[in-house]
Amino acid sequence: MRSSVYLTITILIFATSIPAQELKLPTNPLDGRIVFEEKGCIVCHSLSGYGGTLGPDLTRQKYYGSFLEMASIIWNHVPEMNRKFRELKFERPRFSEKEMLDRIYFIF
Repeated sequence: MRSSVYLTITILIFATSIPAQELKLPTNPLDGRIVFEEKGCIVCHSLSGYGGTLGPDLTRQKYYGSFLEMASIIWNHVPEMNRKFRELKFERPRFSEKEMLDRIYFIF
């Protein structure tokens, strides 16, 4: 019992001594458009009628709320997209944190 308390305290001290990474929010939506096209999102999704038709036209969706709400909509849609990737034998794109933020900012 005592050793687990010491371990917990040690972990907390170590974790709180590491500086938090600063999250830089996107400032240029065109960066997100580049990600959207280069990562192949445009193959399935369209923007104002330009692009694929497997997924929804993302400019016609009505997104109300915050930037984070938009991110949660995308996050909750991932299982369905993964199923479709497997079905169509598409490789699922990987996004860095910056790429994901840029892409969401572009769509939002």
